[in-house]
Amino acid sequence: MEPPVAFALGQIEFAAPSDPVVNQALAQGSRLFETFRVLRTRIEAKREQPRGRCLGVVSATSGEGATTIALGLTVSLARDANCSVLLVDAAFRRPAVASRLGLSDGPGLAEWLADTEEGPAPLRRVEPAGLFVLPAGQPSSDAAPLLESTRFARLLDSARTTFDLVVVDCAALMPYADTVLIQDRLDGFLMTVRARWASRAVIKEAASRLKSDRILGLLLNDTHEVLRRRLSPGPERRG
Repeated sequence: MEPPVAFALGQIEFAAPSDPVVNQALAQGSRLFETFRVLRTRIEAKREQPRGRCLGVVSATSGEGATTIALGLTVSLARDANCSVLLVDAAFRRPAVASRLGLSDGPGLAEWLADTEEGPAPLRRVEPAGLFVLPAGQPSSDAAPLLESTRFARLLDSARTTFDLVVVDCAALMPYADTVLIQDRLDGFLMTVRARWASRAVIKEAASRLKSDRILGLLLNDTHEVLRRRLSPGPERRG
């Protein structure tokens, strides 16, 4: 049996995001912050259940706000809840977490997975949010071997025992199969749907790429803010 993955806190950074949406999500009292607080409360209620420890945030196509949802959710959890939260950027083709948070350049998850030598995963501690982040690193067009690797599976297993909640920012379900490859390594997905963006047919096709029990909830996201969230308790709410 292989040993668990160690996490090395390489540097503490004070986030200076230039993205206005991220700033709204970080601003206590703003409408967006309060919306994420509601989402956080629902997630907190499920955190003690077996399916509430490692969640992916995904969308049908790129540009639907999955990264914003992942950032807002983890910031709200880290600030308001008494739990340690890790945000993992697994969208290797188009990573966005580090730039959206205004973090400095440096090696990330992709480089760590590709390294032939075993070493601790390069975490960042982001203040004042109190959030742990594992950035993707440099963009990689060959994401599948990294995501399918046993090292990535071991990392998620170790993260579950180290942090109260792990949120994974995943690549869009279309056109690539990157997220499909890791669906069994997560406890499920929150799927972001941006209003007036992808067609109903595209959304249904994207959702069909995941197993029927993988989508735990749908989040309706508009151009400027999250309008409403629906956490699905059963098949009738997954439409």
